[in-house]
Amino acid sequence: MSEERKMSLDEILELVRMPDAADDDDISHKINWALWELGENLEASPAFVHDIGQTIGMVEDMLPGWWWSCGFCDLTNDASVCPPGSKAIGVGNVVHASVGADFRAGPVPRALLDADPVFDEGFDGDRVGGTVALALIDAMLQGLIAIRDKGPTP
Repeated sequence: MSEERKMSLDEILELVRMPDAADDDDISHKINWALWELGENLEASPAFVHDIGQTIGMVEDMLPGWWWSCGFCDLTNDASVCPPGSKAIGVGNVVHASVGADFRAGPVPRALLDADPVFDEGFDGDRVGGTVALALIDAMLQGLIAIRDKGPTP
């Protein structure tokens, strides 16, 4: 019996970025593995692949207080996330689920911005094909990976 090889987080990001590369159940399974690998206990259902409302709720649970934006056109589906106070806010059409960069999310966003410049740039999920929800999941996973790899240490 061979042991199933676990995918790296980079491989999961690539899967999420491929248009129509797998069915919704398979993609949600890979997203759940990525969240588990990142130490998160939220489970993504197949609905997260298409339902932008559920995906926004997941982003707000996983990255509380972070700014997010998403959109689409004939060519691409796009999304961005960044901590409040990031200089990426105000670039393009970045919006937030609440009002203002007032750090109501506590000291964590400021600590992230101080820890590494990557947080000041924000994270973008730009897709050709697929869904806006997958673009937002892509951006969210990039942010969670950066927190794990570059965030401040306690």
